Amino acid sequence: EGRLVFSLNVDWFNPLGNIQNGKHVSVGTIYMTCLNLPQGIWDKMENIFLVGIIPGPNEPSLTHINHLIEPLVDVLLE
Repeated sequence: EGRLVFSLNVDWFNPLGNIQNGKHVSVGTIYMTCLNLPQGIWDKMENIFLVGIIPGPNEPSLTHINHLIEPLVDVLLE
């Protein structure tokens, strides 16, 4: 029986680059990294699994984020 350990991450970025003219937009990404891999390659693009994208323009509440990742958690617990 193999056991895999994953890190689930939510990260935000401004797709418009730096804040210009007081405009700030946040887009979120939900991604996983397999922690069974050597630590030096966790953050390599080929080892990151993009789970979802949270559209902006604003960051949702923690409750909303929990609802977004709930289906993923259900699948992982099966």
